Amino acid sequence: MTRCYWAGVAARTVPIPSDGPVEGWRSGSLADAVRREAMEEAGVRVTGVPRLVCVSNVVEYGRHYLALEFGVTEFSGEPTVREPDLIESWQWYPLDELPDPLFKPRQLALASLHDSRLLNDA
Repeated sequence: MTRCYWAGVAARTVPIPSDGPVEGWRSGSLADAVRREAMEEAGVRVTGVPRLVCVSNVVEYGRHYLALEFGVTEFSGEPTVREPDLIESWQWYPLDELPDPLFKPRQLALASLHDSRLLNDA
């Protein structure tokens, strides 16, 4: 079972969870997809505009990932487990105290937040 983490106690910046393909995405904007994923996976309603935090090109875990990582600061609700077969729990952590290991694209997104760098070609 995967443990997923929401981060950002101080600024409450939320990396939107999605460590797999965005299912059923046939139309609409990326912002719409972020809002839908946040609601489907965690029961959180994104009320503001999702901000693209990082684009990463990563070969890890025996796979190739082209990951678009978004962050939001305006939302309502607290994360709840909606897919218990996939997610054990949601927890808030300060950005400098996240547990290990973190999915490589998520590591790059956090580095992008820190360094104001959008593209990570690792």
